[in-house]
Amino acid sequence: MWCAFRFPPDAPRQSVDVLLSLCVFHRPAYTKFVADGSLEDVTHKRQAQFQAVLAAYERAFEAVPWFRHRVVVRVYFDASLATYATPEGARPWPATLARLHAHPGFQMVEFRADGARFREGAGHRGLLGTLVRFHAACEDAPPPAARVVAVVDADSFYTRDWWARQFAFAAGTPDVDVLGFTSPFELMFHAAAEVARPEDVARLKPTLKAGFTSFRKRFPAGFFDAIAADLERRRPHLRALDALRPAVYPDSRHGEARLFEEFAYGIDELLLNAWLTESAMRVGTVDLRRAGGPAYFFERLLAFLRWNAGVGGRSETCKRLAAAVGAKDGDLVAHVERVAATADLAAAAPWATHMALWTQAQVDGRILAVLANAAALAKNKRRLPAASAFLVDSDANGSERIVQDMAAWAV
Repeated sequence: MWCAFRFPPDAPRQSVDVLLSLCVFHRPAYTKFVADGSLEDVTHKRQAQFQAVLAAYERAFEAVPWFRHRVVVRVYFDASLATYATPEGARPWPATLARLHAHPGFQMVEFRADGARFREGAGHRGLLGTLVRFHAACEDAPPPAARVVAVVDADSFYTRDWWARQFAFAAGTPDVDVLGFTSPFELMFHAAAEVARPEDVARLKPTLKAGFTSFRKRFPAGFFDAIAADLERRRPHLRALDALRPAVYPDSRHGEARLFEEFAYGIDELLLNAWLTESAMRVGTVDLRRAGGPAYFFERLLAFLRWNAGVGGRSETCKRLAAAVGAKDGDLVAHVERVAATADLAAAAPWATHMALWTQAQVDGRILAVLANAAALAKNKRRLPAASAFLVDSDANGSERIVQDMAAWAV
């Protein structure tokens, strides 16, 4: 077994509507690529968010009767938490874990990733821990029994509207085994598979986000134990995605470190969507808007073009693309920058006639999927709910407002 679990010895709660599955851990020097092109160290921010979210769930058990009777929160954690210290030197996790262990609404499950490939220091390698929360969606995971297992993020708190969808799903949404909240722009980092041919791009569908996915049907027994072998099977595909790293992490100090980092951002979504594609599960989606969707698409497209244009002979493809799209002075990057300034997908739609060239430019296929569908996406004027309708960032004020809203809801 590549990952071992220690469940609490007392009898678990039974027969709830929703089991929330989340994972908390400490990863030193936890960096994230942000909009201005830099890397932000979010180590302490993430730990504060984890603490705030868990405190909000504690408050919900206290203040919201339906939450107390219909929900259990399963927290997967590992030994890395014991090594975390705040900038002031405090170590908050021992007291937090002891308190949650004693709380009847929480099921605290300690995990240990085994093997040199999976372990690093007191914890696990990279963002491998994001995969562990899928364990609750397997048939051989211990109870409590739940109609729905919701795999959620530990640094966000979910709204009353999200809970309404979960209870409707638990009551029996016809012909749906898995419910996800998604948008077309999830394709850019989380598609199930890299496309091999330009003509395949248009057939890709929006993919599911790991922290926004709920299961009524479980993965087969033994599925979780097989993940290690499954990672080996998918290794060639993971390596094919390495082209993403230099474009997104242009600083060589980080780019080289990330180049062959398998357990990095998107690994959980990539595997989730591959599993669902290969399973017999029927997937239903709730369409939503992501903040800055088109702008985010252009930002990532430009990251690839700037990287490609600066890599010797490969820039020849950019010259051919510049001619194809009518770029002034043959400057493809400047041409795309002018269109990006408008964040108008309709203006980018004509570019889709040159998909073979875009593919040769080594633009990630998931970004090309958005480009191939730019015309249809630009015409889609449906009023979709924003992602913020279903979750909020985990500041204490926002979480408390959501708890109050949940308490006033007559289920």
